[in-house]
Amino acid sequence: MWEIVDGIIAERISNPYLIDLEAPEMHYPFWVYTYGIITDLEVMKQLEPYFCTHGAVYKATVVGRFDERSPTSRVDVWLGAAEGVMLPKVIRIQDISELGPGYSAELLGADQYVR
Repeated sequence: MWEIVDGIIAERISNPYLIDLEAPEMHYPFWVYTYGIITDLEVMKQLEPYFCTHGAVYKATVVGRFDERSPTSRVDVWLGAAEGVMLPKVIRIQDISELGPGYSAELLGADQYVR
């Protein structure tokens, strides 16, 4: 099954807004079959209900802190932007503060708050 996932990732277009220009067939689940990633039609028929070909999901890591000496809070946020929807929807928020800030205080701009 992982070879199917790897094949999809290798072939997909990373910017969903370019699909119309570069590969309009990717608006339909059967592009995976026509590209030869899935070669068994019966397997494709079983997997087809689980494919999503519209919308876009974006992930951001957000780091919050008061200054370079203060503790940090860090979360991963997933946003879903469906076609025709003006504002994206928050799909998931995961607190990953225990991993530390992930970036230096200088990179995060904490030095500008030092008084």
